[in-house]
Amino acid sequence: MALQFLDRVRVSTATTGTGAVAIGPALAGFQAFDGMAVGNTGHYVLEEGANWEVGLGTLTSAATWARTTVIASSAGAGNPITLAGNAQLYLSWTATIANQVSGPTDSFYLNNVLQSGPANGLPRLDIYTTPGSFAWTKIAGSGLVDVVLIGAGGGGGAGGVIALNTNSSGGAGGGAGARFAATYPAALVAATVSGTIGTPG
Repeated sequence: MALQFLDRVRVSTATTGTGAVAIGPALAGFQAFDGMAVGNTGHYVLEEGANWEVGLGTLTSAATWARTTVIASSAGAGNPITLAGNAQLYLSWTATIANQVSGPTDSFYLNNVLQSGPANGLPRLDIYTTPGSFAWTKIAGSGLVDVVLIGAGGGGGAGGVIALNTNSSGGAGGGAGARFAATYPAALVAATVSGTIGTPG
């Protein structure tokens, strides 16, 4: 499952109610969902007359769009709108998400202690460095969560001894560090994530 973006995807739907959306044909001049892999997620907009809804959805089959997380709608807060069978569905970033990833970091936390910026400001940078267990808590309004894990390389061996005018070889260098980075829709990230930072050897 991955967050996927596609250009100019806009389809009609004859779906009624507040459940999953049956994907209809692409509107004239637009593309269908053919380029999206089943199981992937995307930011969507549903419109029908004066009713609208934006959120994070999932392509659960080639012809079905699940309204996974409703971020805002004309029905209020995170409530899905009730479709009457003549709506349009298209992919588009929501303002909530765009504002988080395009603006500067509002607050910076080090080992769960606020260093600068407003408490729980978005976007927010959390860094954990202290060996031992830690717990990260997702804050309300989060749209995307970037996870970057960096493991330090192994320590180098001891340097050689200089005797007389002969230089002995230096110790073996440390092993390469490891790095993992990924971006997840906040709706797919647990409310609290725990982990452990090992003690340097």
